[in-house]
Amino acid sequence: MSTRPRLAACLIAGALVASPRGAWAQNQDPYFFGDDAALTAGSTVASGRDSGAIWYNPAGLGGVQRGSISASASTFGVRIRRIPNALRVRIAGQERGVDLKAFDILSVPSAVVAATALSSRVTVAGGLLTTQRDLVSTLGVVEPYTAVDESGREIRASQRLDLQGDSSKYHFGPALGIELAPGVRIGFALFGTYAKATQNVGYALQFAPVDQTVPERAFVTASARVTGTYAGLAGAAGLQWDLGKVALGLTLRSPEVALSASNEGGAVTTGTRVGGAGEPIATYEETLPDKQRATGELVVPGRVLAGVALPLAPSSWLEIGADAAHGLPSGNLTSAREPVVNGRVGARYMLSPDWVVGGGVFSDRANQRVLGDFVTDSRVDWYGLTAGVSKRTPLALKEHPDPEALVLVTTLSLRAGAGFGQSRASTIDLSDDSPRDDRSEVTFFEVMPYLGSSVVF
Repeated sequence: MSTRPRLAACLIAGALVASPRGAWAQNQDPYFFGDDAALTAGSTVASGRDSGAIWYNPAGLGGVQRGSISASASTFGVRIRRIPNALRVRIAGQERGVDLKAFDILSVPSAVVAATALSSRVTVAGGLLTTQRDLVSTLGVVEPYTAVDESGREIRASQRLDLQGDSSKYHFGPALGIELAPGVRIGFALFGTYAKATQNVGYALQFAPVDQTVPERAFVTASARVTGTYAGLAGAAGLQWDLGKVALGLTLRSPEVALSASNEGGAVTTGTRVGGAGEPIATYEETLPDKQRATGELVVPGRVLAGVALPLAPSSWLEIGADAAHGLPSGNLTSAREPVVNGRVGARYMLSPDWVVGGGVFSDRANQRVLGDFVTDSRVDWYGLTAGVSKRTPLALKEHPDPEALVLVTTLSLRAGAGFGQSRASTIDLSDDSPRDDRSEVTFFEVMPYLGSSVVF
């Protein structure tokens, strides 16, 4: 039993154990929160006046004149990912590769927000937002094939990689919006955060000489499961200023600070050779995850969101927005981040007091500086669009309800996007276990229907 395939399997298991932080390195806005944001691709920094303002610009809460309770969800999402030639095995210079494919369907309860106006100029709100949710399940198999090893023997080899990942993150906390003067609003929000990521991997490699005069077979297996969590704190402050023919908005989000973190799990690698001229050999190795030291570590960069909204009609607008984040060095919980700028353009148009339509385009470029170490870790820039409709239904038992009647607002929209970038690939080389920088060019796709429901009282 050569030690090289066993070391290769140790590298696979060790990479997983060392990198749960890769699951937290997703892009900044995988979902939109609130009805207006879902209609307009998140272009609500200057114009937003609904519960989604708790996330995009808490100053918008200062323009809420009535209370509301809203619950929104991407009813289901479809993410399609293919990493070409991601899993490779090389024997004496001969290489075989296999694509990793994932077609994942997930359901996301993206936001629950309650807001109430304390007066005509002051509104308070509280909410729970699912700001990250991802599932990935993929299986890669290199079917049995014949190769020549470094000693010149013909061998029959095959391998298999089964990987599953599940990550989520939540923001929860209060917000306050104040109208200082007609058309001038400020707002503040404070969020506690909680993130959890679980990764599972199973890897198996087997090979045997083609000439089985003396039966011989070798196996290598690696299995790992790691769950990482952290809790943190972040805040935001915002301004909205209506200037008649134009409205301006600005939101400053603080960097997120981790307060505590933990890692659980580990990896087991085994190697076995049976038969042949030599004695049977069996190896066993355990690897524990890195310890997390998180207190005071910055895990998410601060951001500046700016928007300019142009009125189109009553309660209708076109908004152009920009979103900039600074960089961060690599830490115990997250990989290094680089500065990035994204843009959004969206329009909301009221067809009648009961019907609103909207649409928009957005970018969500990655700010990870480098790829993670484990196969399927990705650095992808997303571009997409949204389109949808919103229906307001007064909840009253008479034909012409008064203005203070309860109103049910139902919003249906669709977010579709494509991501372009690179994903980590892995090569198991039975002749050379030197570190490699393998990667694949990828294109991912996603479709996220959104269903929002709120009651205005």
